[in-house]
Amino acid sequence: MQQNEEIYYINPVPSDPKCMYITSRIKNPEVERGHLQYQIIPELLINVIILDGDLLDFVIEEKTEENIKRLLPLTKTAGDINDYKLLLVIKLKRDNNLICLKGALLNKKTNRIALMTSFNSEKHITDNNSRAIKSHDPSYFIGHYRLSAPPKFWSELIKIVKQELPLKIKYKLRNNQWRKHTNVLDSIIYTKKIVSPYGHWKETNKLFNEGKFNNEKFAKIFINDININDYILMFDTNYDYALVLKITSKPIAERLNDIIIIRDNKCNHTPLVKDCKECIDSILEIFSSKYFEKNYKSYTKYLNEDYKFENMHAIIRNVEIVGKINNTCEAYNQKNYFQGSINRINIEIDKKDILKVNIDNEQLNIDNKKDYETDSDDDNNNIIL
Repeated sequence: MQQNEEIYYINPVPSDPKCMYITSRIKNPEVERGHLQYQIIPELLINVIILDGDLLDFVIEEKTEENIKRLLPLTKTAGDINDYKLLLVIKLKRDNNLICLKGALLNKKTNRIALMTSFNSEKHITDNNSRAIKSHDPSYFIGHYRLSAPPKFWSELIKIVKQELPLKIKYKLRNNQWRKHTNVLDSIIYTKKIVSPYGHWKETNKLFNEGKFNNEKFAKIFINDININDYILMFDTNYDYALVLKITSKPIAERLNDIIIIRDNKCNHTPLVKDCKECIDSILEIFSSKYFEKNYKSYTKYLNEDYKFENMHAIIRNVEIVGKINNTCEAYNQKNYFQGSINRINIEIDKKDILKVNIDNEQLNIDNKKDYETDSDDDNNNIIL
């Protein structure tokens, strides 16, 4: 960790331990005591760890324009009220008609969060030795201090911010092995696995396990550069959409029991041998076992001694299927600018542009650990159907 790296913490208020306030590791004045908090960084806030408590005597209020006016200082620093979106507001009403509002507002221009405490009494603020600042509602005043709030406020705010933040996409990929993989994006949806470029041979699995498979540019990116929790886009020319995927595992070398390769008898090698041209020429089609189940009759012609079925061996990453985007999303245009099979990119996708992946219920409920029965992982490794 760098000494000057910004990190947020939630700490209890010394005079009222039931309430919590946000502070920063490097004592950023935008976050600390005695300052109005306009510059809370959403990406740092979502990393704060806090147990889900209660709201004490507060209640969650509606996200209305009226409440935005009551929470936003009428100052040049705060800026235009139309620049803000209200993320969360809670309210406490006392018997003497004193009302306290605590809220978080997202500045849509700066993508920073303002945290404010507002009262319907200027006197209440000044009697507590603080400066009162006018709000956009003449009846409410902002206290010139950092916000403290019950634990539930912070846990709810973190949930909301996570939903608001766009996804940051770091890589785009194509994953059609030998350009023979039928419905490759459907295979990814079913298996929740993606395959390394140049890493779909039994030999490359062996080299990877020995720490020797590192001499190919795009495989290096797949193995070394892409990290767990990275978001990627997966394209294929046969689809009018791209998958949005989240990486959930380190690289793994394995035999893919749910991916089937049909070959003719141009070559006797089994499984495929990396440097054999006849092996590649013998590949007729690649598909998932799910696809085979649904289209079995189309493949009965291959169930004879002139053809063979085998599983793919590959270096893979497990993925979560986040959704898909189509040409209504600007990021879909990334399909036009590929160099090779993996490209680094730095784009953001608004979550509202991510569509649900439409899969039939039967496929959604498939247990990916339930494989077809296969023989041992040796050279005679045809799939047993």
